[in-house]
Amino acid sequence: MRHMIRNLIVLSAAALLTASSAGCKHDQAAKADTPDNRIYGEKFLGPDEARDVFRASNAQLASGARADAMLHACHFDKGVLNTAGEQKLDFMIDDDDSNTPMTVYLDVPQDDQFASRSESVAKYCKERAVSGEQLKIVQGLNPASYHSATAGVTALKTDAAAGVAPTASPVAETAGSTMK
Repeated sequence: MRHMIRNLIVLSAAALLTASSAGCKHDQAAKADTPDNRIYGEKFLGPDEARDVFRASNAQLASGARADAMLHACHFDKGVLNTAGEQKLDFMIDDDDSNTPMTVYLDVPQDDQFASRSESVAKYCKERAVSGEQLKIVQGLNPASYHSATAGVTALKTDAAAGVAPTASPVAETAGSTMK
C-alpha cells in the first residue's frame, strides 16, 4: 500500500512539473509574438544603461568644472593628484564646449611642491589623451571666476524701482552679512 502511494505521489509530481514547464514555454512564445505596448518611460533600464538624468547631470558637472578650471590644495596629496583632482580633470576633459588649450589654474602656493603638482596634472592629462599643446597650466586664481557684485546689485535696485520682481536673493542687495 505504501509503495503504491509513493508511486502515485512521484507520478503526480512529474505530471505537475511537465505541465508547468510546458506552460512557461507557451507563455514565452506568446510574449515573443506580441509587440511591446508599454508606455514610453515605463520600461526599466538595466543597471549598465545610462539614464538621461545622469547624462544631463554629467554634462552640467563637466561644464561647471571647465568654467571653474581651478585645482586647489585639496585636490592634491602632497605633490600628486588625489581622486578628487582626477575627477575634476576628467570632468574638464569631458566638457563638450571645450576650448583649446584647456587652461588649468592651480590655486596653490608657488612653493617646492608646485612643480610636482603641475607635472602631476600634465601627466594625468597626457594619460587622458590631452597633449601638451592642448593644456595650459597657470599658477593662481581663474580671473573669470571672480568679479565685483556691483553690477548685479545695481541691476537689482533698478529692477525693483521699475516694479520687476528681483531675480536674485535679497541678501545680495545689502552690504555685509545679515547674520548676527
